[in-house]
Amino acid sequence: MWSGLALRRITTAVTAAARLLADGDTDGAGRAYAKALAKARKQIGRAPAATGLAATAHIGVGRVHLARRDFAAADPEFLAAQQLQPHEWAGYYWAGCAAAHRSDFHRADWFFTTALATGQAPARTFQQRGFARIRLGQVDAAVADLDTAAAHRALDDNALVVLAALHLHRRDWARAEAALIAIPDDRRQPATDGMLGSALERQGRNEAAIAAYDLAVASGDRAPAVLFHQGLVAYRLGRFADSARAWTELCQRHPHGASYRRLVARAEYAAARQLIDAGRFGAALPRLVAGIDAQPAGTLDTSFAQLHRYAAAEAADAGDRDRARSLLTAARDDPWARDFRILLDRLDGNTQAAEREWNRINSEQAANPRTLFA
Repeated sequence: MWSGLALRRITTAVTAAARLLADGDTDGAGRAYAKALAKARKQIGRAPAATGLAATAHIGVGRVHLARRDFAAADPEFLAAQQLQPHEWAGYYWAGCAAAHRSDFHRADWFFTTALATGQAPARTFQQRGFARIRLGQVDAAVADLDTAAAHRALDDNALVVLAALHLHRRDWARAEAALIAIPDDRRQPATDGMLGSALERQGRNEAAIAAYDLAVASGDRAPAVLFHQGLVAYRLGRFADSARAWTELCQRHPHGASYRRLVARAEYAAARQLIDAGRFGAALPRLVAGIDAQPAGTLDTSFAQLHRYAAAEAADAGDRDRARSLLTAARDDPWARDFRILLDRLDGNTQAAEREWNRINSEQAANPRTLFA
Protein backbone atom coordinates (compact mmCIF):
# COMPACT_ATOMS: atom_id res chain seq x y z
CA MET A 1 0.00 0.00 0.00
CA TRP A 2 2.67 2.45 1.04
CA SER A 3 4.82 1.69 -2.03
CA GLY A 4 1.81 2.22 -4.30
CA LEU A 5 1.10 5.61 -2.74
CA ALA A 6 4.78 6.56 -3.00
CA LEU A 7 4.86 5.63 -6.66
CA ARG A 8 1.78 7.74 -7.36
CA ARG A 9 3.44 10.69 -5.66
CA ILE A 10 6.65 10.17 -7.63
CA THR A 11 4.65 9.95 -10.86
CA THR A 12 2.87 13.20 -10.00
CA ALA A 13 6.22 14.85 -9.23
CA VAL A 14 7.76 13.72 -12.53
CA THR A 15 4.74 14.99 -14.46
CA ALA A 16 4.92 18.36 -12.69
CA ALA A 17 8.67 18.61 -13.41
CA ALA A 18 8.04 17.93 -17.10
CA ARG A 19 5.52 20.79 -17.21
CA LEU A 20 7.99 23.15 -15.56
CA LEU A 21 10.68 22.19 -18.11
CA ALA A 22 8.24 22.69 -21.00
CA ASP A 23 7.45 26.16 -19.64
CA GLY A 24 11.14 27.04 -19.54
CA ASP A 25 11.49 26.98 -15.75
CA THR A 26 14.74 25.04 -15.64
CA ASP A 27 15.42 25.84 -11.98
CA GLY A 28 12.02 24.59 -10.86
CA ALA A 29 12.22 21.57 -13.14
CA GLY A 30 15.69 20.69 -11.88
CA ARG A 31 14.59 20.74 -8.25
CA ALA A 32 11.40 18.75 -9.00
CA TYR A 33 13.24 16.08 -10.99
CA ALA A 34 15.95 15.77 -8.33
CA LYS A 35 13.38 15.20 -5.59
CA ALA A 36 11.46 12.69 -7.70
CA LEU A 37 14.69 10.88 -8.53
CA ALA A 38 15.72 10.59 -4.89
CA LYS A 39 12.35 9.12 -3.97
CA ALA A 40 12.24 6.76 -6.97
CA ARG A 41 15.66 5.29 -6.28
CA LYS A 42 14.53 4.38 -2.75
CA GLN A 43 11.71 2.31 -4.28
CA ILE A 44 13.91 0.37 -6.74
CA GLY A 45 13.71 -3.30 -5.80
CA ARG A 46 10.44 -2.77 -3.95
CA ALA A 47 8.21 -1.91 -6.94
CA PRO A 48 8.90 -2.68 -10.63
CA ALA A 49 7.59 0.72 -11.75
CA ALA A 50 10.20 2.54 -9.68
CA THR A 51 12.95 1.66 -12.15
CA GLY A 52 11.14 3.33 -15.02
CA LEU A 53 10.33 6.40 -12.90
CA ALA A 54 13.96 6.70 -11.82
CA ALA A 55 15.11 6.44 -15.46
CA THR A 56 12.59 9.10 -16.47
CA ALA A 57 13.79 11.38 -13.67
CA HIS A 58 17.44 10.87 -14.70
CA ILE A 59 16.52 11.86 -18.25
CA GLY A 60 14.65 14.89 -16.90
CA VAL A 61 17.67 16.04 -14.91
CA GLY A 62 19.85 15.51 -17.99
CA ARG A 63 17.48 17.56 -20.15
CA VAL A 64 17.65 20.39 -17.61
CA HIS A 65 21.45 20.33 -17.97
CA LEU A 66 21.04 20.35 -21.77
CA ALA A 67 18.78 23.41 -21.53
CA ARG A 68 21.50 25.11 -19.48
CA ARG A 69 24.10 23.98 -22.04
CA ASP A 70 25.96 22.02 -19.39
CA PHE A 71 26.54 19.05 -21.66
CA ALA A 72 29.18 17.37 -19.50
CA ALA A 73 26.73 17.21 -16.58
CA ALA A 74 23.93 15.90 -18.80
CA ASP A 75 25.81 12.85 -20.09
CA PRO A 76 26.00 10.86 -16.80
CA GLU A 77 22.26 11.26 -16.29
CA PHE A 78 21.48 9.71 -19.65
CA LEU A 79 23.98 6.90 -19.05
CA ALA A 80 22.27 6.18 -15.73
CA ALA A 81 18.92 5.94 -17.53
CA GLN A 82 20.46 3.44 -19.98
CA GLN A 83 21.72 1.29 -17.12
CA LEU A 84 18.30 1.26 -15.49
CA GLN A 85 16.45 0.54 -18.76
CA PRO A 86 18.90 -0.87 -21.33
CA HIS A 87 16.11 -1.88 -23.69
CA GLU A 88 14.37 1.51 -23.77
CA TRP A 89 15.10 4.16 -26.40
CA ALA A 90 15.01 7.41 -24.42
CA GLY A 91 18.34 7.17 -22.60
CA TYR A 92 20.19 6.50 -25.87
CA TYR A 93 18.31 9.21 -27.76
CA TRP A 94 19.09 11.95 -25.26
CA ALA A 95 22.68 10.79 -24.92
CA GLY A 96 22.93 11.21 -28.70
CA CYS A 97 21.59 14.76 -28.38
CA ALA A 98 24.20 15.54 -25.69
CA ALA A 99 26.99 14.12 -27.87
CA ALA A 100 25.83 16.15 -30.87
CA HIS A 101 25.85 19.32 -28.76
CA ARG A 102 29.47 18.53 -27.89
CA SER A 103 30.21 18.04 -31.63
CA ASP A 104 31.04 14.38 -30.99
CA PHE A 105 29.09 13.22 -34.02
CA HIS A 106 30.46 9.67 -34.16
CA ARG A 107 29.24 9.11 -30.60
CA ALA A 108 25.92 10.79 -31.43
CA ASP A 109 25.47 8.52 -34.46
CA TRP A 110 26.06 5.44 -32.29
CA PHE A 111 23.54 6.48 -29.66
CA PHE A 112 20.85 7.39 -32.21
CA THR A 113 21.41 4.09 -34.01
CA THR A 114 21.10 2.20 -30.71
CA ALA A 115 17.88 4.06 -29.90
CA LEU A 116 16.43 3.09 -33.29
CA ALA A 117 17.53 -0.53 -32.76
CA THR A 118 15.13 -0.80 -29.80
CA GLY A 119 12.26 -0.49 -32.30
CA GLN A 120 10.56 2.06 -30.03
CA ALA A 121 12.31 5.34 -30.86
CA PRO A 122 10.20 8.11 -32.38
CA ALA A 123 10.70 9.07 -36.02
CA ARG A 124 12.46 12.30 -35.04
CA THR A 125 15.44 10.09 -34.14
CA PHE A 126 16.04 9.66 -37.88
CA GLN A 127 16.21 13.45 -38.19
CA GLN A 128 18.75 13.73 -35.40
CA ARG A 129 20.89 10.92 -36.81
CA GLY A 130 20.63 12.47 -40.27
CA PHE A 131 21.99 15.76 -38.94
CA ALA A 132 24.86 13.95 -37.23
CA ARG A 133 25.69 12.13 -40.46
CA ILE A 134 25.71 15.38 -42.42
CA ARG A 135 28.41 16.61 -40.06
CA LEU A 136 30.28 13.35 -40.58
CA GLY A 137 30.15 13.84 -44.35
CA GLN A 138 27.91 10.79 -44.84
CA VAL A 139 25.55 12.60 -47.20
CA ASP A 140 23.82 9.56 -48.74
CA ALA A 141 23.10 8.07 -45.32
CA ALA A 142 21.92 11.44 -44.04
CA VAL A 143 19.50 11.86 -46.93
CA ALA A 144 18.10 8.37 -46.32
CA ASP A 145 17.50 9.21 -42.65
CA LEU A 146 15.88 12.56 -43.38
CA ASP A 147 13.70 11.03 -46.12
CA THR A 148 12.53 8.40 -43.60
CA ALA A 149 11.70 11.08 -41.06
CA ALA A 150 9.88 13.10 -43.71
CA ALA A 151 7.81 10.05 -44.67
CA HIS A 152 6.66 9.91 -41.03
CA ARG A 153 6.02 13.71 -41.02
CA ALA A 154 8.66 14.03 -38.32
CA LEU A 155 10.77 16.83 -39.87
CA ASP A 156 10.43 20.41 -38.67
CA ASP A 157 10.61 23.30 -41.15
CA ASN A 158 14.38 23.78 -40.79
CA ALA A 159 15.02 20.09 -41.33
CA LEU A 160 12.88 20.14 -44.47
CA VAL A 161 14.99 23.02 -45.80
CA VAL A 162 18.17 21.06 -45.06
CA LEU A 163 16.76 18.00 -46.82
CA ALA A 164 15.77 20.12 -49.84
CA ALA A 165 19.28 21.61 -49.99
CA LEU A 166 20.79 18.12 -49.98
CA HIS A 167 18.49 17.01 -52.79
CA LEU A 168 19.36 20.13 -54.81
CA HIS A 169 23.04 19.36 -54.31
CA ARG A 170 22.38 15.82 -55.58
CA ARG A 171 20.37 17.22 -58.53
CA ASP A 172 17.25 15.38 -57.36
CA TRP A 173 14.92 18.23 -58.27
CA ALA A 174 11.60 16.46 -57.67
CA ARG A 175 12.52 15.37 -54.14
CA ALA A 176 13.81 18.86 -53.36
CA GLU A 177 10.47 20.26 -54.47
CA ALA A 178 8.59 17.70 -52.36
CA ALA A 179 10.55 18.68 -49.25
CA LEU A 180 9.93 22.39 -49.78
CA ILE A 181 6.22 22.20 -50.52
CA ALA A 182 5.80 20.18 -47.32
CA ILE A 183 6.41 23.50 -45.51
CA PRO A 184 3.10 25.43 -45.28
CA ASP A 185 3.05 28.60 -47.38
CA ASP A 186 2.60 30.85 -44.36
CA ARG A 187 5.77 29.44 -42.75
CA ARG A 188 7.98 29.39 -45.82
CA GLN A 189 10.91 31.82 -45.67
CA PRO A 190 12.02 33.96 -48.67
CA ALA A 191 15.17 31.88 -49.18
CA THR A 192 12.99 28.77 -49.23
CA ASP A 193 10.92 30.22 -52.07
CA GLY A 194 14.13 30.82 -53.99
CA MET A 195 15.14 27.19 -53.49
CA LEU A 196 11.71 26.06 -54.67
CA GLY A 197 12.10 28.21 -57.77
CA SER A 198 15.42 26.50 -58.49
CA ALA A 199 13.92 23.01 -58.14
CA LEU A 200 11.01 23.91 -60.42
CA GLU A 201 13.23 25.62 -63.00
CA ARG A 202 15.46 22.55 -63.29
CA GLN A 203 12.39 20.49 -64.04
CA GLY A 204 11.45 22.84 -66.90
CA ARG A 205 8.40 24.19 -65.06
CA ASN A 206 9.13 27.82 -65.82
CA GLU A 207 5.72 29.28 -65.00
CA ALA A 208 5.76 27.79 -61.52
CA ALA A 209 9.45 28.68 -61.11
CA ILE A 210 8.96 32.35 -61.91
CA ALA A 211 6.08 32.53 -59.43
CA ALA A 212 8.39 31.15 -56.72
CA TYR A 213 11.24 33.51 -57.65
CA ASP A 214 8.87 36.49 -57.74
CA LEU A 215 7.60 35.59 -54.28
CA ALA A 216 11.13 35.19 -52.94
CA VAL A 217 12.18 38.63 -54.23
CA ALA A 218 8.95 40.28 -53.07
CA SER A 219 9.57 38.80 -49.61
CA GLY A 220 13.06 40.27 -49.42
CA ASP A 221 15.40 37.61 -50.85
CA ARG A 222 17.61 39.52 -53.29
CA ALA A 223 20.50 37.11 -53.37
CA PRO A 224 22.44 37.35 -56.67
CA ALA A 225 21.54 33.77 -57.65
CA VAL A 226 17.83 34.44 -57.12
CA LEU A 227 17.92 37.67 -59.15
CA PHE A 228 19.88 36.01 -61.95
CA HIS A 229 17.51 33.06 -62.27
CA GLN A 230 14.44 35.24 -61.87
CA GLY A 231 15.65 37.24 -64.87
CA LEU A 232 16.62 34.13 -66.80
CA VAL A 233 13.26 32.38 -66.38
CA ALA A 234 11.41 35.61 -67.14
CA TYR A 235 13.45 35.92 -70.36
CA ARG A 236 12.53 32.37 -71.37
CA LEU A 237 8.86 33.20 -70.83
CA GLY A 238 9.08 36.37 -72.94
CA ARG A 239 8.69 38.61 -69.88
CA PHE A 240 11.57 40.78 -71.02
CA ALA A 241 10.72 43.84 -68.96
CA ASP A 242 10.68 41.70 -65.80
CA SER A 243 13.94 40.13 -66.88
CA ALA A 244 15.54 43.55 -67.36
CA ARG A 245 14.31 44.68 -63.94
CA ALA A 246 15.80 41.62 -62.18
CA TRP A 247 19.13 41.91 -63.98
CA THR A 248 19.30 45.67 -63.40
CA GLU A 249 19.11 45.04 -59.67
CA LEU A 250 21.74 42.33 -60.09
CA CYS A 251 24.00 44.92 -61.76
CA GLN A 252 23.49 47.28 -58.84
CA ARG A 253 24.83 44.58 -56.54
CA HIS A 254 27.71 43.82 -58.93
CA PRO A 255 28.55 47.23 -60.43
CA HIS A 256 31.72 45.93 -62.10
CA GLY A 257 30.08 42.91 -63.73
CA ALA A 258 30.20 43.63 -67.47
CA SER A 259 28.48 40.33 -68.26
CA TYR A 260 25.51 41.28 -66.10
CA ARG A 261 25.24 44.69 -67.79
CA ARG A 262 25.26 42.88 -71.10
CA LEU A 263 22.29 40.80 -69.91
CA VAL A 264 20.38 43.97 -69.06
CA ALA A 265 21.06 45.40 -72.49
CA ARG A 266 19.79 42.30 -74.24
CA ALA A 267 16.69 42.12 -72.07
CA GLU A 268 15.92 45.78 -72.74
CA TYR A 269 16.43 45.28 -76.46
CA ALA A 270 14.16 42.22 -76.44
CA ALA A 271 11.53 44.19 -74.54
CA ALA A 272 11.80 46.97 -77.12
CA ARG A 273 11.40 44.54 -80.02
CA GLN A 274 8.35 43.08 -78.30
CA LEU A 275 6.81 46.55 -78.10
CA ILE A 276 7.71 47.33 -81.71
CA ASP A 277 6.05 44.10 -82.85
CA ALA A 278 2.95 45.22 -80.97
CA GLY A 279 3.04 48.59 -82.74
CA ARG A 280 3.89 50.49 -79.56
CA PHE A 281 6.81 52.48 -80.98
CA GLY A 282 6.70 55.29 -78.45
CA ALA A 283 6.94 52.85 -75.55
CA ALA A 284 9.71 50.98 -77.35
CA LEU A 285 12.09 53.94 -77.64
CA PRO A 286 12.92 54.23 -73.92
CA ARG A 287 13.67 50.52 -73.90
CA LEU A 288 16.01 50.99 -76.84
CA VAL A 289 17.79 53.78 -75.02
CA ALA A 290 18.00 51.69 -71.85
CA GLY A 291 19.47 48.86 -73.86
CA ILE A 292 22.13 51.17 -75.20
CA ASP A 293 22.97 52.75 -71.86
CA ALA A 294 23.38 49.33 -70.27
CA GLN A 295 25.92 48.34 -72.91
CA PRO A 296 29.48 48.33 -71.48
CA ALA A 297 32.01 50.56 -73.18
CA GLY A 298 34.18 48.80 -75.73
CA THR A 299 31.77 45.96 -76.43
CA LEU A 300 29.54 47.60 -79.04
CA ASP A 301 28.29 45.29 -81.78
CA THR A 302 26.30 45.90 -84.98
CA SER A 303 22.83 45.56 -83.49
CA PHE A 304 23.60 48.05 -80.74
CA ALA A 305 25.08 50.47 -83.23
CA GLN A 306 21.64 50.49 -84.86
CA LEU A 307 20.03 51.13 -81.50
CA HIS A 308 22.28 54.13 -81.04
CA ARG A 309 20.96 55.50 -84.33
CA TYR A 310 17.36 55.01 -83.24
CA ALA A 311 18.00 56.67 -79.90
CA ALA A 312 19.88 59.50 -81.55
CA ALA A 313 16.94 60.11 -83.87
CA GLU A 314 14.64 60.24 -80.86
CA ALA A 315 16.93 62.69 -79.06
CA ALA A 316 17.28 64.90 -82.15
CA ASP A 317 13.52 64.92 -82.69
CA ALA A 318 13.11 66.05 -79.08
CA GLY A 319 15.63 68.85 -79.69
CA ASP A 320 18.39 67.32 -77.56
CA ARG A 321 21.17 67.37 -80.14
CA ASP A 322 23.94 67.04 -77.57
CA ARG A 323 22.41 63.75 -76.47
CA ALA A 324 22.06 62.73 -80.11
CA ARG A 325 25.73 63.47 -80.82
CA SER A 326 26.78 61.51 -77.74
CA LEU A 327 24.85 58.48 -78.91
CA LEU A 328 26.19 58.76 -82.46
CA THR A 329 29.75 59.12 -81.21
CA ALA A 330 29.35 55.88 -79.30
CA ALA A 331 28.45 54.25 -82.64
CA ARG A 332 31.48 55.76 -84.38
CA ASP A 333 32.14 52.70 -86.57
CA ASP A 334 28.66 52.80 -88.09
CA PRO A 335 28.63 54.77 -91.42
CA TRP A 336 25.00 55.74 -90.95
CA ALA A 337 25.78 57.19 -87.53
CA ARG A 338 28.69 59.12 -89.06
CA ASP A 339 26.40 60.55 -91.75
CA PHE A 340 23.85 61.47 -89.10
CA ARG A 341 26.49 63.45 -87.18
CA ILE A 342 27.35 65.41 -90.30
CA LEU A 343 23.66 66.12 -90.88
CA LEU A 344 23.39 67.48 -87.34
CA ASP A 345 26.34 69.81 -88.06
CA ARG A 346 24.53 71.17 -91.10
CA LEU A 347 21.26 71.59 -89.18
CA ASP A 348 23.17 73.54 -86.54
CA GLY A 349 24.61 75.82 -89.24
CA ASN A 350 28.10 74.41 -88.95
CA THR A 351 28.32 73.81 -92.71
CA GLN A 352 32.10 74.21 -92.98
CA ALA A 353 32.71 71.38 -90.52
CA ALA A 354 30.16 69.27 -92.38
CA GLU A 355 31.83 69.90 -95.76
CA ARG A 356 35.27 69.08 -94.38
CA GLU A 357 33.96 65.77 -93.09
CA TRP A 358 32.24 64.97 -96.40
CA ASN A 359 35.43 65.81 -98.32
CA ARG A 360 37.49 63.62 -96.02
CA ILE A 361 35.10 60.72 -96.52
CA ASN A 362 35.05 61.20 -100.32
CA SER A 363 38.83 61.27 -100.46
CA GLU A 364 38.89 57.92 -98.68
CA GLN A 365 35.88 56.37 -100.47
CA ALA A 366 35.47 58.29 -103.75
CA ALA A 367 33.14 55.70 -105.21
CA ASN A 368 30.58 55.92 -102.38
CA PRO A 369 27.44 57.34 -104.04
CA ARG A 370 25.92 58.24 -100.66
CA THR A 371 28.56 60.90 -99.98
CA LEU A 372 29.97 61.81 -103.39
CA PHE A 373 27.30 64.40 -104.18
CA ALA A 374 26.48 65.49 -100.64
